[in-house]
Amino acid sequence: MEITANTTNQALYMTCAEQTPGTASLYWLQFTNVATGEQLVCRGTPVTHNERYTKFVIATNTIDPAFGILVLDPGTFLCKAYWTASFATALNTANLVETGIVKIVASAPATNPTYQSATSSNVIVFA
Repeated sequence: MEITANTTNQALYMTCAEQTPGTASLYWLQFTNVATGEQLVCRGTPVTHNERYTKFVIATNTIDPAFGILVLDPGTFLCKAYWTASFATALNTANLVETGIVKIVASAPATNPTYQSATSSNVIVFA
């Protein structure tokens, strides 16, 4: 998975339904930077939750765990999803349902080449 640093409304897709009890629909998302070991935790309220996938929308530009995490620099993170019946309870490591790698890229991605069609032939020019 890949999301962008210092940005709102990042879509994160996981497969949580297989391991989640039927009564749980809330998740804690724990991000661990594989290079530094820094851990960031936020709430994961699914936007879409079915037997095929779970879609979360989080921000990477906030220190408020109700909405996301603050990541200003790119990096590779281990993301773990833990189910919970209520956000009033702390993260319980026994409730782990999904683990994945998330690459967080820079908020200003490299410029892509501009494609222009040549008028005299079917040639693509990289500007």
